[in-house]
Amino acid sequence: CAPVLDWFNHVRKGGNMILEKLRRAAGAAALAAAVLVAAAPTQASVVDLAFALDRSGSIGRVNYTTAKNGLANALGLIPTTGNVQYRVAVVSFGSSPIKTEFGPSIIDSTTRPLLQAAVRNSIFTGGGTPTAEAVERIRTLFPVLGSNSLMNIITDGSPNSTLALQRAVEGAKLDGWDGLSYEVIGTSNVTGSILNTAFPGAPVVVNLALGDALSKIPNPLKAGFVIQISDFADFEAAISAKVQRIVDDTGGGTPPPNGEQPGIVPLPAGGWLLLSALGGIAVIRRRRTRAA
Repeated sequence: CAPVLDWFNHVRKGGNMILEKLRRAAGAAALAAAVLVAAAPTQASVVDLAFALDRSGSIGRVNYTTAKNGLANALGLIPTTGNVQYRVAVVSFGSSPIKTEFGPSIIDSTTRPLLQAAVRNSIFTGGGTPTAEAVERIRTLFPVLGSNSLMNIITDGSPNSTLALQRAVEGAKLDGWDGLSYEVIGTSNVTGSILNTAFPGAPVVVNLALGDALSKIPNPLKAGFVIQISDFADFEAAISAKVQRIVDDTGGGTPPPNGEQPGIVPLPAGGWLLLSALGGIAVIRRRRTRAA
């Protein structure tokens, strides 16, 4: 029996050694995984914003200059840091083919001045109002949409084709765009073709000429709307209020907690992961001590 017992004890000791090595390996793997997860950047949410600027003949060169400068200044309100990133594009529409003034780009401290300069350098052409083509160009520029997506159209009148605009907007809805809204400048009445293509939900008119306050601008993710502006001189205040409302409603500009860089898991979350791994290693060591 003694040889059998010796053999059995030998096998048991060998098995215990193998188990101990496996436990050590598992503890090291858990620690490494926790470190990697704690250090890995999180995916920032991306909000897509597209602006279409009317440069048709009825606007006029002077008013177009006022409008494009007002839009450029308002775009300066888009945050360049934070947990939400903004991907912005600007197109213009008039007699010449639709022009992409600034292609979709994530806005940061480098690209924001370039965006503003591109808008200020846009050239007036005159001509008709191919609003539908502007919407179609925007759809082409954004084949894949971010977590939220909003279109904004700046115009002074009815589109060349109401039916074409309706079709383009329906296509944008199918693509997944969350909303479309307008600034209508210098016209006495908002036409049905414009009001009926604002979405989501039943469109709201914010009529500054009748005394509506800019604070009446609704959440663009929840309601389509038209801001009716009597004069181009009032446009910058209106578009600035709208851009700020978009930023507020999409969570932009919120500084990361504890001052870390955007996209980094906060220290408490990473710390708990590390503590969990270290706790697992401590348990393994206690088992090893008891076994000895």
